[in-house]
Amino acid sequence: MAPDGRYLSANPALARIYGFDSPAELQERLSAPGAHFYRLPQRQRDFLRLIAEDGVVSGFESEVYRKDGSAIWISENAISVRDGAGHLVSYEGFVIDISDRRAASEALRRTRGDLEASRKELSAVQAQVTESERLRALGAMVNGIAHDFNNSLWTILGYGELLQGFCRTKPVAPEFAEYVAAIVNTSLEAVETITRLSDFQRSTNLSGARAPVSLNEIIEKALAFTRPRWEAEARGRGTPIEIVSSLGKLEPLLGSAADFCELFTQLILNAVEAMRQGGTITIQTHLAGEQIQVSFADTGFGMTPEVRGRCLEPFFTTKGGRSSGMGLAMVHGTVERSGGTLNIESAPGRGAKFIFAFPVAPACATAEPDEPADSDRPLRILAVDDHPMQTELIALALGEDRHVVATAANGHDAIERFDSEAFDLVITDKAMPGMSGDQLAAAIKAREPATPVIMLTGLGRISDEEEDVSEFVDLLVAKPASLKELRAAILKVMN
Repeated sequence: MAPDGRYLSANPALARIYGFDSPAELQERLSAPGAHFYRLPQRQRDFLRLIAEDGVVSGFESEVYRKDGSAIWISENAISVRDGAGHLVSYEGFVIDISDRRAASEALRRTRGDLEASRKELSAVQAQVTESERLRALGAMVNGIAHDFNNSLWTILGYGELLQGFCRTKPVAPEFAEYVAAIVNTSLEAVETITRLSDFQRSTNLSGARAPVSLNEIIEKALAFTRPRWEAEARGRGTPIEIVSSLGKLEPLLGSAADFCELFTQLILNAVEAMRQGGTITIQTHLAGEQIQVSFADTGFGMTPEVRGRCLEPFFTTKGGRSSGMGLAMVHGTVERSGGTLNIESAPGRGAKFIFAFPVAPACATAEPDEPADSDRPLRILAVDDHPMQTELIALALGEDRHVVATAANGHDAIERFDSEAFDLVITDKAMPGMSGDQLAAAIKAREPATPVIMLTGLGRISDEEEDVSEFVDLLVAKPASLKELRAAILKVMN
């Protein structure tokens, strides 16, 4: 090869690489100064520069065109040839067609890329499976806890309501009636908390009882509830926290009072946690047309864009073992169930601002539901539960309504009693040892198909569309049901 890049001589092998019939044809094609086969002309200039600088080039890879216009990859290897005076005469070397090797290398690169993509996909699937298993385990635990709590709350709520009835008909001290009301109200709030846990675990849109609520009253209640938990500690550190509230006149909001109380309680405690050096919480509400708008802001350390993007995810937390990561996820769930929207503005060092918008409750929703009418006649009722206090509670409560209630501690005892006595209605627990409530209902219907069966379940709020409702059960009622709900259920199945 001449110093200007022209081929001075070539062998048949080189001609074949470039697709020519003879070396002469190849040399004729490249006889003009600057003629080349390189797909990128810069490659020829790079080749000449390197060999001029180093006197040798090894493994110089380029993509070139053959005679027919097809492209191949070659590897060039050459050395400088000089005369006795040291002047450059030419370059000598050889060319190797490396197209197959390049193709294999590219195929290997693609395979490695595919493998890496598959690895990432597998890792993502494994993470999803792990999270799914964790949620499944959590769900089983939540269901078990909810069942036990609901059974206990059923007893507390039921006897509390019986005491309320006593207070209305008997002369008692005013503070006694207040204490009983506190027991009932706290029990109802606990019911809503257990309901939200069960609803969140099942990822449904079920929620607690929805009714018109005053958002301003809920905010004031949440402030009063949380203040003792942080005010003294903040003052003791010398980092007081100031609450600035501007609550405008609002229309009622349709939702669960307990849900919204927990929402603002969670926001207040989160804000306090973010303001370890003290600061200000600002809460504003106002009515904008048919929307209730709420702004909740703190002057804490704020969130990075990454944290802001994930803060509503279940189990996501920046607090390590000090937090379950469920707080803001619960907030988000409450907003979605109420048909509202949530926007979060935050930046590191600039605090966080939560902006809510909720639809005003429909006008018809403000009306109080009608009280269920009393039964037309006393009924003979068989109450079945493996918890004696609960069958006793049913007997006491329904006895006040002139019903005659017989009790049984399990399904087998209930069948024996049903076979020996006449009953208008059977009320049974769902989960019982030996014979379940579903099995008992089937046995009752086999004997007397017309006898209504109400089933009580401690597994949380349910809907009429629950898949596991037995065809032999006329109505499914979630524990802990209020006496009002139990009476309404009886009226429904007896009419």
